[in-house]
Amino acid sequence: MPQTRSNDARRKSNSGRGGKGAATQTATRASIPISEADLATYRLVQAQFDAQKKAAKEAEDAGKELLDAEDDPSTDQGGRPRKKRKSATQPVQPVLSEGEDEIASRLQPVNAIDRTLDAEMSHEEDEEPPNAGDDEGLHMDLDGMDVDEVDIDTDSDVLEGNANNEISFVAADIVQSNVDPRSRSRSVAPKTPGRMALGSKKQVMSTLNAANTSKVVEKDFSPRTLKLALASKSHVRTRTVFDEPFPRNNKISRINFAWTTIKESAFASEDVEVRQAFKRATDNINLKSKLMKFTLYGRTGLVSSIISKAREKVRAYYGLSGDPECVKKDVEWLLKSSHFVYGDINLKERTVDKMKPFGAQLIIDIIEAQWFPSTSRSKLDLETTNRIYEKRDLPLNVILLVVTAIEHALKEWSTNGRKATQITFSEDTARLSYERHLRHWKFFESQMKAWPAWWRKTVLEQIL
Repeated sequence: MPQTRSNDARRKSNSGRGGKGAATQTATRASIPISEADLATYRLVQAQFDAQKKAAKEAEDAGKELLDAEDDPSTDQGGRPRKKRKSATQPVQPVLSEGEDEIASRLQPVNAIDRTLDAEMSHEEDEEPPNAGDDEGLHMDLDGMDVDEVDIDTDSDVLEGNANNEISFVAADIVQSNVDPRSRSRSVAPKTPGRMALGSKKQVMSTLNAANTSKVVEKDFSPRTLKLALASKSHVRTRTVFDEPFPRNNKISRINFAWTTIKESAFASEDVEVRQAFKRATDNINLKSKLMKFTLYGRTGLVSSIISKAREKVRAYYGLSGDPECVKKDVEWLLKSSHFVYGDINLKERTVDKMKPFGAQLIIDIIEAQWFPSTSRSKLDLETTNRIYEKRDLPLNVILLVVTAIEHALKEWSTNGRKATQITFSEDTARLSYERHLRHWKFFESQMKAWPAWWRKTVLEQIL
């Protein structure tokens, strides 16, 4: 046995110095035929790789297998909320219970965050896209499906409640520029069968491109499919509030976000026609594309509506009137360190109540006007309002989206103290603002764990 180990060691030593002889020996070994067992293992592994590739390719098809889940749909979204009393626009009275008084007394001043916010806002301005004020189309094309969602442009003619829900697409020029210019100069009358086939294909692609760059309106759907489209358009507003206010900015994520919204709307419905429309859309790429585009209009419409309400109210709430230069200085101070989100703002003295973060009454007023109006409640927001009633909790995204809209409306006063200069609400800039206010919120949450839940409850109780 010891001799065997010595021989092994000697062979290893020789293999290290083998040079040309070792290479020859290796080549000889490499020529040995593969055994049946090794070949079977290789084929098994290769089959697994092929299966994984096939599964990945079919992942975007929203899956026919998911239709089996229709046998166990979600229950109704809940009854119509009770009629609420019109809330007063008075600020929250500082009457606290013993527990709430303890929370307020333990909440630390936030002088430290002022410097952090100044640095973050400066950093945000540095990172802001050079064309942040311009319309930026998000052209998405995956496996023949195209979903265009332009940045939210509240200066356009898009009005919520339009008879046909018509929305113009600023991204149309961007998409059109992607068309091969050579296809425009070639004759559409082919001389040979081969060219005829090619020409027919180009005509189909041209038709698809034209459809992808046009707006989608209610009359584009059959009555059955329109039910699904409207349900999805409403549900995407709820998902914006409860799930993802800003989905990731890439085509796969956008398509998945839109299609998941449509699928959830179909499964939650007890209407047979809605489910039939969904089943038909899974096999119709053109219809699927229209549904996804129409669904995303709901998200754009929600943010546009919040922006409009913020624009209507900031001037009166913050007292933006008088000498234009003074107004510009007031706005500059309000935006600095996010002073505008605090309660008890005194522009003359340049003071706020640091014990009332996110306590500006304007935040509460806009939330009430958007989701809890005393009259003419939007049907598109009914699902969101019902869920808030059911949970008896105000989603954090409601507060942060409103704060983001107020900040945007104030920035429109920063260049001209006489009147607001409307700025396009771009997706990238809005995301930066939202994420900064989210960090602001989490800072207070780290200082006092009970404060966030208590404040959301307080705001909701005042509204209801």
